[in-house]
Amino acid sequence: MRDCLLILGMHRSGTSAMAGASAIAGASFGEHLVEAQEDNVRGYFEDRRVLSLHEEYLAAIGSSWDDIVLTRRPNRLGEAEFRGDLAGLLEEWANAPLPAVKDPRLSRLLDLWLPVLEKAGMAPRIVVIHRDQHEVAESLARRDGFAGEKSGLLWADHVLSAERSSRGFTRAFVSYDELLSDPVATLERVEQQLGVDWPRSLAESAAELRSFVTPELRHCRNEGPRRPLDLGRADRICTVIADLLTSADREPPPPESFDEAGDSLLRTFAEIDPLVIPHLLSVARRESEAALWLASKRLEGDFGARTEDLSAGLAASAQQRAAFEGRIEKIATQLEATSNAASEIAAELDRHATESTERARSVDQSLDYLLTEIRSLSEQLRALGANHLQRIGAVESRAGTLESRAGALESRVNRHESLIERLRSSLFGRLYRRFGGTSRRADSDS
Repeated sequence: MRDCLLILGMHRSGTSAMAGASAIAGASFGEHLVEAQEDNVRGYFEDRRVLSLHEEYLAAIGSSWDDIVLTRRPNRLGEAEFRGDLAGLLEEWANAPLPAVKDPRLSRLLDLWLPVLEKAGMAPRIVVIHRDQHEVAESLARRDGFAGEKSGLLWADHVLSAERSSRGFTRAFVSYDELLSDPVATLERVEQQLGVDWPRSLAESAAELRSFVTPELRHCRNEGPRRPLDLGRADRICTVIADLLTSADREPPPPESFDEAGDSLLRTFAEIDPLVIPHLLSVARRESEAALWLASKRLEGDFGARTEDLSAGLAASAQQRAAFEGRIEKIATQLEATSNAASEIAAELDRHATESTERARSVDQSLDYLLTEIRSLSEQLRALGANHLQRIGAVESRAGTLESRAGALESRVNRHESLIERLRSSLFGRLYRRFGGTSRRADSDS
């Protein structure tokens, strides 16, 4: 079997840099490559037809590359058409010394590729490139405006899908840091682990590799005082996966470790369902559109050879249409009845609103009258208070005067009593002298 190099990894993780380095070493990514753009000035190294095939399949199952719930829905719709088109594309790589495919979407679509590669006589040689999850999230935030949590979940799902689908096949794990640090040594390790021979020797391509893969490719860096982008509920899972990937670069950890991380990711998906309701509604719409698209495609392919079946299908469609029209008419009747009921309810609500407004106006008037009465009583109380204060002052003044007069009278009484006492003493003295002495003389004469 001939080797076929497959480069897997999350978007913004260095897949383009790894593909570009592999191309310099002689790998063939096809002749219809996507043009370089501002966010990837050195090229994507993605075959335009492979990219379109992936996009069409994702659209057919109502998904897209940034769909975080892709792994939780069946993805068998349109697989036969996908594999048929893919087989036709692989025939064009028949004479390439080392056919190669790169598209981050391949990380979650590898299961569709493997049987087609086997049938074409190609042995997959897989490179899984990974990058710090916070750097990926920062890059996606700049380019696509994604929230950190969404980017973290996408990163985890792409990495876990790539690892799970590539088990049992010859593969190598490469970190973006390693590739940027020494691209030549990285490709030497990949060559050794995958058992491939680069069509162009690394000694010959070393200078070009170091010129192509440079630190300037990294625009987002998770280091220094700057705080990394928050990955929300994906942060813990991403940290676990990142540790597994670090050890996988040299000696892959047991698959159970990745499976446990995958289970944690699925639990996280279950926890965030309320956050993705708008997205799921969009997915449902796309699934409906995809079903119609696939139905029309099958009808177009079978039109010439299966005219009778098409006629039967058209008759069935007419019956369905009639049934739908009957249902639509029934729904329209129900809607009309509902509309009438709603009108009656609205009229009743208007009546209650009018009555409530009138009652409120009456209450406001009563409150105004009561407030006026309260103000009048307050004024009267203040006037009565002032009058009572004046009267209390006058009484206190008269009491003071009476108290002064009582004091004067008491002094006069005291003086009169003293005078009377003196008069009594004087009177008794005189009487005693007058009558007391005569009595003594009469006693002595007897």
